[in-house]
Amino acid sequence: MNILYIHNNEARDKEIFEALQKAGAKVAEIDAPAPGESNEAYAPKVLKAMEQNMTEVCFSLDYYPIVSIACEAMKRIYIAYTQHPYTPAMYSATVENSCNLIFVPDYSVYEKFKSAGAGNVFFMPLSVAAEDIATHVSEADSEEGPDLTITQTVKSRSDIKINLLSGESPLKDASKGYLEGCIACRHQIRGLPSMYHYLPPYIREEIMKLTPPVLDAMSTETAETYFDNRSFNELVTAADRDIHFSGIIRNEHFKTVSVYADGYVAGEEKVSAFCSLKRGPEFAEAVKKSKINLIIPHRNWISGVSGRTWDTMAAGGYVIQPVMSDLTGLFETPLDDLYTDELSMVSKSINRLHHARERVETVNSLLDEIRDKHTHMHRIAGIFEYLE
Repeated sequence: MNILYIHNNEARDKEIFEALQKAGAKVAEIDAPAPGESNEAYAPKVLKAMEQNMTEVCFSLDYYPIVSIACEAMKRIYIAYTQHPYTPAMYSATVENSCNLIFVPDYSVYEKFKSAGAGNVFFMPLSVAAEDIATHVSEADSEEGPDLTITQTVKSRSDIKINLLSGESPLKDASKGYLEGCIACRHQIRGLPSMYHYLPPYIREEIMKLTPPVLDAMSTETAETYFDNRSFNELVTAADRDIHFSGIIRNEHFKTVSVYADGYVAGEEKVSAFCSLKRGPEFAEAVKKSKINLIIPHRNWISGVSGRTWDTMAAGGYVIQPVMSDLTGLFETPLDDLYTDELSMVSKSINRLHHARERVETVNSLLDEIRDKHTHMHRIAGIFEYLE
């Protein structure tokens, strides 16, 4: 099979490229469109590459409408294995092109596209490189490590691009107050339906009048998905991490805490602050030696397993995170460490902190399952089945 692989900046880009080569495909390479590059400028590049390499399948870790257009015209297959639950480019009329095989890593997101009639969108969770999966861990691996490790950054509201609650936002103070209340409620409960959809009509009208969506000319995205995924879920995630991280760090049961986050200032003596860690050996070592790794996925993840969770589990780290239905569906190992609210998060974390043997048993069982079912090669094989 001749594949034209479209490189981008996704964390797993090189790994998936190598997995395709190991799977026996003949893989040529081209870069994805540069930020701001027009379709008119990129189309000749991808068409030329397809012709030169006798491409049968284009493959990317994001969805590019212009690639779909090219594949539709050339009668080639386009596989887009998206790496995030929210992919703005998928809100495009081109999604319905017959050439497309689009895979999303969150089952609930897949169900939404399916219910909207997108028959060529499928579910495919993220995965890890086989060589990055740890061997079995022991109690000794975390005996001298910190009680708690956090490897996620708390984004400040000022860093959120579309912050309807900021001082600079043109919305009325009364509207901002209402939205603040909605954000606070959503922080308490995961799995609630669209926030924008259930706003009072007068607030939706105000938002659309004063801060209308800025969309690409080919986009079919609605205001609902735009504001939920780019603003409201960002605000809730910031609240989740700020409040949950602060609460558990201050808990007296945790004597030593490591936080890997750029710009984080340790406010307590027991906290050691470090620069953020990218995926790799240093990250793997940090999460493996920690007794507890607290992960709070972005709220754009509805039921799916985030990349940070996959990487931490594969490294042999013990994970505490919210209940995500994909996680329980993908593994046979009983996961008693998933929480529903802040109280259960703290109580489960404390319980597992003091039960090393149970932690090790869970981690080793998950490592076996990841090795047997959830490597990049497994995902490539699963994707190729759709070509048969």
